[in-house]
Amino acid sequence: MQLSQPVIIACIFLLLVPLWVLLRRDFTKGFAYGVFLCVLMPTYLRISLPGGLPQLTIHRLVLISMFMFWLGRSSERRPVAETPLLPQLCFWAAVSFVSLLLTSITFSTSFKRFLDFVVEIYLFYLLLSTSLRNADDAFLILRAAWFGVSLVAVLAVLERYTGFNPTYWLTGEVFGARHDIVATYQHRILLGAGMAMALPLALGFFGSVYAGAPRRFYLWASIVFIIAASYFAQSRGPWIAAILAGITLIFFANRFIRNKVFLLGVLALLALALRPGVWETLSDRVASSADSQSFKGGTLQYRLELWKVAWAQVTKSPQTFFFGYGPGCGSETEIDWNLSYRGQQYDISSWDNQFAYDLYQCGFFGLAASFALYGSVLLFLYRSWRLAEPAHGDLILCLFASALAMVFMMTNVLIFAKPLYYLFWTIVATAPVLASTTVQEAEESLSLEADLEVISPTRGEV
Repeated sequence: MQLSQPVIIACIFLLLVPLWVLLRRDFTKGFAYGVFLCVLMPTYLRISLPGGLPQLTIHRLVLISMFMFWLGRSSERRPVAETPLLPQLCFWAAVSFVSLLLTSITFSTSFKRFLDFVVEIYLFYLLLSTSLRNADDAFLILRAAWFGVSLVAVLAVLERYTGFNPTYWLTGEVFGARHDIVATYQHRILLGAGMAMALPLALGFFGSVYAGAPRRFYLWASIVFIIAASYFAQSRGPWIAAILAGITLIFFANRFIRNKVFLLGVLALLALALRPGVWETLSDRVASSADSQSFKGGTLQYRLELWKVAWAQVTKSPQTFFFGYGPGCGSETEIDWNLSYRGQQYDISSWDNQFAYDLYQCGFFGLAASFALYGSVLLFLYRSWRLAEPAHGDLILCLFASALAMVFMMTNVLIFAKPLYYLFWTIVATAPVLASTTVQEAEESLSLEADLEVISPTRGEV
């Protein structure tokens, strides 16, 4: 059963009215609600337009609304030129635009891809980065993102035990195999990627200095649902990404956060002991990964093979070498390829490696821009953590671990669920605000202490 277009329009309107009211009364709270919607909602909640016109997705309508209110706040926001990572963003956008104009196989498809994953995502980041005034604003936004991704986890668990999936009611389609758990993220691997990002985000709220921090009961409940959803996604890549994030926290976080990570490890071992079927599932998947002739082992080799495929395609001409075949070109082509690890022909239509796909769609310059952008993001978040005072240090470190999980997943899957990008760029935008605020607070504290020393008698004079 698929919902009719009038019902979908009514649902979108009901979601947007609170956004408009909040943006008018308190822009930051309105933006937080917008982040919540962007992280939670599927792209299939949309108003279809005739012909080849871009569809009005819920994310697009939320962005338009926030942009209109943002325009009226010119005196309260920071200049766009001061946006962190702006040169890297401009480089990637410029390469994608040139690829769109010069080399795209199908212009309409490339234009829609460019609009979805360059213009909209980066506009969202610019709006957020220029609007956050202090750590209180940043924390409010992060809490909204955590709440949104936690609800995704709840929906995944409900789908596992009831079979209900909201995306199915919007489209009438089943994504992946019928037993796959996807929630609102379109694919089980993407669901797992979202959960791998959500876990360190939830851990970061423990011990927060903010009065508005989620209570520990809700945080633990969120973590339980996140871990359950990650397991139900049944994908090895997100599990490895979550482990990578956990190792990062074990090595660099303070004892309070480390204890939480160790406790989760103990609970996981206890669950494996109480439910042997879970251990058998995990061990079977690990064993099959080492066998290139198995399905799971083949998918691991396939992700590596995509680098060879992309390189073979872009080196066919100087133009494609530098700018590829246009954004989104993979949806328009099938490449007849002989798999080196099996020695058999295969039609390449699925790009389960975001970076290899960037090489294919935007060429050498596109891959360089992608590496420069995401490498700079990780370095930027690391420096934000290093600059932060202890009051916010662990939260920022958890944001770094969350972003690291996302970048790792880009080597395992094509990130075509936009909510993951909204979550990622929310993390990127809020971390430096937390760090700069704490540095500013520390400087003000030192200045105050110096003033007190001037006006107060020293111990020797008493």
